[in-house]
Amino acid sequence: MIVENLSYEEYKNLKLVSHFFNSVDFINYNKHKCDEVQYLTFKDSKIRFGLVVGIKDGEVYAPFSAPFSGFSYSKNNTKHHIFSKAIKALKEYLLLNNFTNIRLSLPPSIYDKHNSSKIITALLMDEFLIDFVDINHSYDLRNFTSDYIDKIEYSAKKALKISLSKSLKFIPCVTVEEKTIAYEIIKKNRFQRGFPLKLNLKDVLETANLTESYFFILSNQNGEPIASAICYEVQNNIVQVIYWGGLAEYSEFKPINFLSYKLFEYFKDIGYQTVDIGPSSDRGVVNFGLSEFKESIGCDKHIKLHFIIKVK
Repeated sequence: MIVENLSYEEYKNLKLVSHFFNSVDFINYNKHKCDEVQYLTFKDSKIRFGLVVGIKDGEVYAPFSAPFSGFSYSKNNTKHHIFSKAIKALKEYLLLNNFTNIRLSLPPSIYDKHNSSKIITALLMDEFLIDFVDINHSYDLRNFTSDYIDKIEYSAKKALKISLSKSLKFIPCVTVEEKTIAYEIIKKNRFQRGFPLKLNLKDVLETANLTESYFFILSNQNGEPIASAICYEVQNNIVQVIYWGGLAEYSEFKPINFLSYKLFEYFKDIGYQTVDIGPSSDRGVVNFGLSEFKESIGCDKHIKLHFIIKVK
């Protein structure tokens, strides 16, 4: 198996199966965040996989500007030994091109149920090391039924009942002005909690134009915005909560419990199967409070593996 570095146009024409963060449009929008983008294909008798990488200071990153990356496929279900050949070919390519190492973050298994175990074992068999492990949470919308409130944990049930009594309004955003309000709520939430906001408004809006996207505002009975959510479609049946949060001064309204409930309801109604609520850890350090909250509202846990190998 050989690895070839294609042009943007050549790679785009392959139409490989993957997720939004591996799409050429997303990669092309973010290409300024690394020194060089390489569109790699893995080929024997035919093209088997694709892998888009960013080069920074002689190191290789996949992703270089996204929550995760991983391989794209010519077909969904590939034989195990083909992955092993691809990983060996990747190592040879890195050596041949004088790269020192590669950092590779795989998507949670919900995005790649057919192949994730094959990729992981192929990487480990060829001396890739697990750099760190993140915890990711998602909600299976098949579990969202009329008795949802009866199935969640007591703490979440109590909080949701409080929020349901507060005459809160769940508003899908339509205009840029509404979407800007949603972003500004998130921005204030992050400032109040002392957390960085990695994407500016321009990046959020322009990235939203590359996929199906959804912005929501939660308002109180006086019409004041108190919480919001920004979501992108990452696969055909999976939508990811990119950002969500509420204003500290309205915490007694339990807005995130209400927001999560309405998001599940909304996305089930329009045909999605899964809501990815994102990680509850940062470079392997778990935020236990966040993790326990997501479990309390009915989410499942998955691991997100980050690999590294030094080839020199």
